[in-house]
Amino acid sequence: MLDFDEVMIWIISAIFLGFVLSIKVAWPLLYIDWSQVLLMCAFSLVMLFVFILGEKIMAHFLDCRIKIKWLSFRQYWFDDRFRLKWGFPLWIVLPLLFFLVSAGKVVWSAVLNFDVDIKSSRIKKRWYDLDELDVAKIAVAGPIASILLGIILRIAGLNDLAIYPMLLAFLAMVPIGQGLKVFMGSKIWAVFVFFLSGLMFLLTLSYGLLATIVISVLATILIVATYYVLFEQ
Repeated sequence: MLDFDEVMIWIISAIFLGFVLSIKVAWPLLYIDWSQVLLMCAFSLVMLFVFILGEKIMAHFLDCRIKIKWLSFRQYWFDDRFRLKWGFPLWIVLPLLFFLVSAGKVVWSAVLNFDVDIKSSRIKKRWYDLDELDVAKIAVAGPIASILLGIILRIAGLNDLAIYPMLLAFLAMVPIGQGLKVFMGSKIWAVFVFFLSGLMFLLTLSYGLLATIVISVLATILIVATYYVLFEQ
């Protein structure tokens, strides 16, 4: 399912996030508890694996294959001349920037992106072209898998850990990287999952699980309906 490069990206990303998530800040001092570092690295491995697995499964059902990579960009203006020789490492810069600005309270965990291609089995079908909606379905599968992981952790009583996959789902829907793929393929899906994950993240520590789900779903449906009436009709 994962080739060697993808495994290395997964492991390195989890170790990096584990360190950032476990550091306690009291400016100008940083405190590191190595047992907490090991715990958060292990948890980040699970969290990112679930995220990747969701996208891999969706790609399989669409007769596609995806190649996991780090979040980065090369094109920084509309003209092709304005292009970096190497990808700018947003997967490092954004977590560190959010960490510094928020004094360690918020960490950007959406560090992954992907490239997609079709399998030979899809070519045999009548409609085999890969369109933006198919890419959006793959990109939205990771956040949905993360939301489900957060719900499972809440059921298991691991409330302090449940916020991290919820936050990952929300950040992955911000329209850069994978979030942009969803937005380009289906604006309705982008709005729905963006607000659903955001509300569940905000409410997950303040309300019970059932109340969090019900309030988030109903509020998101209302937001999506409003968006549809105002912008899609």
